[in-house]
Amino acid sequence: MHSTLIRKYKEIFSKEPQFFVSSSGRVNLIGEHVDYHDGIVLPCAISLKNNFVGGPSEDYEAIGINISNRSEFRADIKGLNIYEKGSSSSYLYGVCRSVIDAGHFIKGINFVVDGDLPIGSGLSSSASFCCGLIELLSQIYKLNLGKMEIAKIARMAENNYVGVPCGIMDQMAIAFGKEKKLVKIDCRDLSVNYCSMPNNISIVIVNTMLKRQLAKSEYENRQRECSLLLSILRRYYPYIKSLRDVNSNMLNTIKNEVDEIIFKRGKYVLDEIQRVEAVFEMMNSNNIKDIGKIFYEGHIGLRDEYEVSCDELDFIVEETYKFEGAIAARMTGAGFGGCAVTLIRNGFEENFSNYIRSRYMSAFKRDCDVYIIGQPVDGLISIRL
Repeated sequence: MHSTLIRKYKEIFSKEPQFFVSSSGRVNLIGEHVDYHDGIVLPCAISLKNNFVGGPSEDYEAIGINISNRSEFRADIKGLNIYEKGSSSSYLYGVCRSVIDAGHFIKGINFVVDGDLPIGSGLSSSASFCCGLIELLSQIYKLNLGKMEIAKIARMAENNYVGVPCGIMDQMAIAFGKEKKLVKIDCRDLSVNYCSMPNNISIVIVNTMLKRQLAKSEYENRQRECSLLLSILRRYYPYIKSLRDVNSNMLNTIKNEVDEIIFKRGKYVLDEIQRVEAVFEMMNSNNIKDIGKIFYEGHIGLRDEYEVSCDELDFIVEETYKFEGAIAARMTGAGFGGCAVTLIRNGFEENFSNYIRSRYMSAFKRDCDVYIIGQPVDGLISIRL
């Protein structure tokens, strides 16, 4: 599992690594674009991941070697340094400094990382890197960091040092990820509940191979639109803190006072939070006959009400529902590219992969990528070597 990483580490650093850490990516099954409205989400950790081996350095320099792209990146963690936003060094520096900011003492670190998480696809490759590196630092320096602290430090690293204004869903989905379990996260109080995913269902992710070029600007637009809606609602209901506090009757009260687009944004958020609760209960009771309908309603809401889908994602969802072994499909992540998540009956995964690749090529004259995930996995695993 990690012999290549160990061999590479020994070649570069001329010593044995101390720990192996596996840090998964995540996929959100339902609950898209509700985390920043204090909503509820239902992600899980997936088998696509980043794997690390590492040990301490003798000084305050952190050195990482990425086998996947044959790159080396460094950061001096002792001083207040500036690295290019979004660069590997900014992530490395941000993680180490955020651990220090949280009140823990560390020196430098040497590590080798490899993984199969596609970058920019909405499967949280950056959160996986941050959580895995924090777990590695925790093991090396005996910090004994808990799951919630790992998630919070990982978010701090992206917010404060990399310049990514992300929430905490991705980091929590990874830190709290459990084998065969979906993780229901309440984004208001950060409470976590689990439900089992039925054994006869496989998660299969379809990557449009479109980078999410509009996601950042449109994400900011949606936040502004929903803030405007919230300010109007507060004229009538001054106690509400977020759209999580709003129900459909309250929303309908101001329907004639707001632009139709603004109203649609709010309607989507309210409906999506209810969909998360419904899917959680269905999974818990192993009663999945209506999950396909709910996933589809969620995708249509993302397409027509929140308007964050694209032709490629819409095509994948529509074609999936034509496949005999399909249970459910919807876009996942920020939108405007990235991935769709599908639920496929066991035994149909390879046939579905071939089917959707062929249909996508016929429609768009280029390839999509397919990841047969199966069941959820443990999000973070560490082993002393």
